[in-house]
Amino acid sequence: MIPLFLYAVVSAVTVRNIGLLPDRSFRFRLLAVALVLTVGFTMTFLTSWGVQEFLRSLPLPGGMVPGEWAMLGLYLAFGSELVLLILMVMVSFMVRMRLNRRPSSQTHLS
Repeated sequence: MIPLFLYAVVSAVTVRNIGLLPDRSFRFRLLAVALVLTVGFTMTFLTSWGVQEFLRSLPLPGGMVPGEWAMLGLYLAFGSELVLLILMVMVSFMVRMRLNRRPSSQTHLS
């Protein structure tokens, strides 16, 4: 539940960053937002699935209770998803900064 809430917050920030670019067509902004959100959702799903599969392949360490092993998997999945979501926000800021640049030689006449 918490990763989905964080994904919703990151999606809102991403949509705001990329969706409000000036001097870009609506279609371009829509495609950019859709691409970033699709990649973010896919990364979140694949990370959670990959961590669970990785931990299932490892033998249970000696002296560890299975519940503790499950909590370790939960923390590992949550931490790796959080890192990917932070990267998603950083990439959206970088894309916005790069696309928002204008050459200094151009002047816009009214």
